[in-house]
Amino acid sequence: MLLTAEKAVNLIVSRFRGPIIVHCSAGIGRTGSIVLIQHAMELLHRPAPLLEIREYLIELRKQRNNSIQTEHQYLYVHQVLLQYLNRARYLDDSVQPYLEEFTRDYFKATKDDDIRESALVTSSST
Repeated sequence: MLLTAEKAVNLIVSRFRGPIIVHCSAGIGRTGSIVLIQHAMELLHRPAPLLEIREYLIELRKQRNNSIQTEHQYLYVHQVLLQYLNRARYLDDSVQPYLEEFTRDYFKATKDDDIRESALVTSSST
């Protein structure tokens, strides 16, 4: 699932040379996540030193207020980028155990969020 997001962003960016439009219902949560992922992937291929992803989010929010609305979306950005960095061999093998732990924790948190959201939908619809 996560690699699909990474591949989708790469595919879109590599095939289209003009501006790319990304939009969800409010245009800030999921949209902000995809835009930040794409921006970070582009920055990896530049010779300039990289900043913390948080700094790029702050810059994104100057252009699109409230981009990335939830912790889950912020962690999603990290998870996709970590998988990308791992597949592209940017990460040292010594980091692998930490990546695996983060991935396990991420999926556990995601699963728990999905369960809570399902319960809310069920209880509000009855």
